Amino acid sequence: MYRISVFVHLLGACVWIGGMIFLAAVVLPGLRRAVDEDTRRAILADAGYRFRTIGWIVLVAMLVTGLYNLAVRGVSLGMLLSGSGDLVDRARWKLGLMTTVMIVSAVHDFWLGPRAVDAATETERDRLRRAASWVGRVNLLLALLLVWLGLRIVRG
Repeated sequence: MYRISVFVHLLGACVWIGGMIFLAAVVLPGLRRAVDEDTRRAILADAGYRFRTIGWIVLVAMLVTGLYNLAVRGVSLGMLLSGSGDLVDRARWKLGLMTTVMIVSAVHDFWLGPRAVDAATETERDRLRRAASWVGRVNLLLALLLVWLGLRIVRG
């Protein structure tokens, strides 16, 4: 069961981080060059909605499997709340960062992104797109830091 949980956890990280990189490095630049503004907005809204659905399923799966993986490694919820030690401290950092990532993702996915797509004026749309782009970049960096913290938990 532990190996299945680790597999699901790592697969989730690959899907989530890979999806963010694919959208930023392939989809967005391709849309900017290939289609008109209205088509670009429609495709981006659809892609964002689809990735948001997958992304949130993956985030929840990673949270659940991460907590299970910690429990198998001997870190209980009680230890996370009041224990000490290197493994517990690293786990706390990772859970705190995961919470931050989920909050940043929620702001991007449910507030900033939809507002950027639905903005009434071109000026507002550009401002919101830039903000959504920067929030997405920050979230990607935080996600990569989560991977590093995961390696620190497993490898010390």
